[in-house]
Amino acid sequence: MISNLGEWDWERLEHHLPISALESLVAIQPPKPEYGIDVPGWREKFWKGPDPDWVKVNVDTSVDAVGNRAVTGGFIRDDSGGWLTGFYRCVGRCSVLLAELWTIYDGLNHVWDAGFQRVAVEYDNKEAVCIINRMSLTLDRSVLVQSIWALMQRDWLVKVCHVLREENAAADKLAALGKGCGLNGSIFVVPPGAVASIVEHDQRRWMQWLLQWRGIPPSVARFHFAYLYYWFVVSSRCEMV
Repeated sequence: MISNLGEWDWERLEHHLPISALESLVAIQPPKPEYGIDVPGWREKFWKGPDPDWVKVNVDTSVDAVGNRAVTGGFIRDDSGGWLTGFYRCVGRCSVLLAELWTIYDGLNHVWDAGFQRVAVEYDNKEAVCIINRMSLTLDRSVLVQSIWALMQRDWLVKVCHVLREENAAADKLAALGKGCGLNGSIFVVPPGAVASIVEHDQRRWMQWLLQWRGIPPSVARFHFAYLYYWFVVSSRCEMV
C-alpha cells in the first residue's frame, strides 16, 4: 500500500479501508526500509482470525518460579473465532526457554492429531518463535527443536508467528489453569469457564473489526454479533451434554 515515491497509496487504500482508518493514517508516516522493521504504535491489540480455510493455534506456557514446573497450554480456533479444541499438560521441570519450545511442540502435535492441514501457530514469546523460524542459532542442535522442525515438514501447511501478549490472553489463561495438572494433561472440547469469556470477547472483537472493515452498517453488525454469541453459547452447551 506504499507508492513508488514511498508515500501512502491513497487511491488503493480507499478501496480497502473505511474513512476512520484513513483518517488515522494521515498523521502516520509510512514505513521505510532504511528505518528497519517497523512496529506501528497504532496496531490494534486483539486476537485476529486466520485466513479462510485455515485454523489458528494460540499457545502459551506457565512456569513455577520456585520449582520450574512447566505447563503448556493452547487451543485451536477457526476463521470466525470459534473454539475447536484445546489442551494443557505438565512437561516436567525445565528452563523457561525449554518450556516455551515445548509449548510450540505440544501445540503442533495437538493440531496435527486433530487433522487440520492449514495451520497458523501464534505465540507471544519472540525468542522461541525466532528459534523455530531459524532466525536464531540458539538450541538449533537441540533434539526438541529438531523434533519441532520435523513436525513442520510433514504434509501440511504450517507457520509459526509472534504476536503481542494482548492477542494471546486466552492461551495465557489456559496455561495458568493447568498448574496442577499431570503429565498426561487434559483435552477440552469446550473452553473452561475462565477461558470461555476471553474467547467470546476475542470472537466478538474480531467479527466487529471484520464487519466494520467491510463497511457493514452498525445495525447489521449488531445482528451478526447477537447471532454469533447465540451460536457460540448454544453449541458449547450442546457439546457439554
